[in-house]
This record gives sequence, C-alpha cells and structure tokens, in this order.
Amino acid sequence: MTEPNSTEATGGDPLFYFGRWCGLGWSAGRSGGAPLNAEERRSSAIILKGSDGIRRESPVDAACKLHDLRYESIAAERNPVVAAKMTLAADRELFTSVSRLIAEQAAGHNNLNLGEVLYAKDVRIAFGVKIITDVAEVADQLRRQAFTLANRNARAALRSATPYAILISSPTATIPLFVRLYRPEDLPNHRH
Repeated sequence: MTEPNSTEATGGDPLFYFGRWCGLGWSAGRSGGAPLNAEERRSSAIILKGSDGIRRESPVDAACKLHDLRYESIAAERNPVVAAKMTLAADRELFTSVSRLIAEQAAGHNNLNLGEVLYAKDVRIAFGVKIITDVAEVADQLRRQAFTLANRNARAALRSATPYAILISSPTATIPLFVRLYRPEDLPNHRH
C-alpha cells in the first residue's frame, strides 16, 4: 500500500489544501464554513511519513489545526476590536510556527517531507502578507472605536450645562475634528 500524499488525503488540489487542516476554508478534512463539531475538534493532523520514512503527525498540518481552532473562537467574538486583535494574533502564531519549522528543517533539526516544506513556505508567504492586512484592520477597528467614543462624549457634553461641544467626523477621516461652541453668556464682553 502506498503512502497517501496531501492530494489523496484531502481530495483537493495540493496548491490550495494540505492535510486535514491547511487551506482556505479547509478544516478537519472538509471544506465549507460550518462550525466544527466536538469530534472534528479532537481529530488529529494528517499522519504522513517524514523525510526519514517514519510515520508521524504532520507538524505543518498541526500548526494549521491550531490556527483553525483559534479562528473558530474568533467567530464567536462580538467586539470587532477584540476580534481583529485575535485574528492578528492567530495569524502571527501560524506564521511563526511555519517559519520555525522551515528554519529547523534547513538546520537539519526536523524531518519534514518535501510536501510539508513546500506548503509551509507557501503558508509563510501568504500569512506574511495577511498579517499586514490584519494590522490595518486592527488600526481601522481602533479608529472606529475612538470615533464612537468621541461622538458619545460629544453628545453627553451637549446634554450637560457645560459649553456645547460638537464632534465633526467621518468614518474615513484619520483625525477627528473638534469644534467647541460656547454659550453666549460664557463669551468675554457679553452684554445681557
């Protein structure tokens, strides 16, 4: 019996999927966005022969599994700032894991097979780029949160007896513009 390669194990194209957990929209050996069940969450990474010929759980697929499980918890997060930060952390963790595996392989300290090495390099490139967009998303969510808080504070000031304050802003502005309006009686040289 021959050892399954990543294509046979996944039923997919090895450029897009690897093992049971690596690939866009690919988790627990299936595609689609349906949540994982308990049995799927417990399932292991694919068992493959390493470069030494010994069968073991693929460390690349195991790193992807951890990433998929992190993403599953992100889907339940309602706070967009927290979700963006969790996404960045999960993507950085996967990038770091595959980068470490590649460096260890180059130094002769692990036994990744050729398919694992190639897919790990693809993941490193893809997530190196994705991390840049993740950082931008965190910044965007923080900016949106700041505008929301500033507008809330401006409305509270308008309801109070303090000088009137209006926040003029837009979702695309990078810096909120504050305009402070005073009551006529608070202006210098005001005559009643």
